[in-house]
Amino acid sequence: TGEDRSLLQNNMTLIQERTKALAQEKRFEEALALHREFADHCRAQEVCVTILPWIYERWALDLLDRGEWQASVDRFDQQLRALRGSKRRDRERILQNIGVAYGRWVTALWDAGDWEKVVALLDEQSRRLSGLEGAERSRGNLEKAYRNWLNSRRLHQDAPGAEAVL
Repeated sequence: TGEDRSLLQNNMTLIQERTKALAQEKRFEEALALHREFADHCRAQEVCVTILPWIYERWALDLLDRGEWQASVDRFDQQLRALRGSKRRDRERILQNIGVAYGRWVTALWDAGDWEKVVALLDEQSRRLSGLEGAERSRGNLEKAYRNWLNSRRLHQDAPGAEAVL
């Protein structure tokens, strides 16, 4: 009946508000567990459509702020999967966020002079995000990092005792 549907929607709204509150408190796993518990009821309600991607985005941004690059990229991936069939604009925004995570990750490795990892990560980033705005800059950074990596290997090889190391 109409009254039953209205009651279900009100209950789902309350559950989603609690889910959001848990995510805002950075209790992401609890928020996901609550969402999963009511997922069957939630699928039929308009109020539930955006909550799962929203939780993953909050979690990814929190991880990004803490410098947990790979975990952040993984959560953005989960957000992307949760947005099946969404608008292209939403998917591109998530891909841009993934690009930001890669950028910060690369910067940390770059500052540490870990050229081999920088090259691998930039290559992964440029393949994954090709076609997006900024992808060409990533390709340029990849070429520069590769040159730095080669130079650092040459310097290492020229150092006394380098034969034993390499």
